[in-house]
Amino acid sequence: GSIAAVWKAHFDLGHPERPFRANYGPVLRMIIDLDDLDHASWIIDTGSSGWPCSEHYSDQFEIWRKAELKPMLMNWEEIRAAANATLTLAPGASEKE
Repeated sequence: GSIAAVWKAHFDLGHPERPFRANYGPVLRMIIDLDDLDHASWIIDTGSSGWPCSEHYSDQFEIWRKAELKPMLMNWEEIRAAANATLTLAPGASEKE
């Protein structure tokens, strides 16, 4: 992308030998068909967790490296069918006293 693009790749245009070699670039890839929001797809270069001790810290790297994507489900029935766990929060757990 251009200098004005969001999360564009960064180049060192002043480098005498390699002015267009990317130094860094976007980590998130996302494809969303605005006519079919229920079946968008995405991937992030490492994993869904930013915590190094998490099993999900690097669980998406191989998928990202192969330029593949994961479904970004929006339909609750599909989300429930694909879920491998459920987190239930206690009532009032977020209320301040």
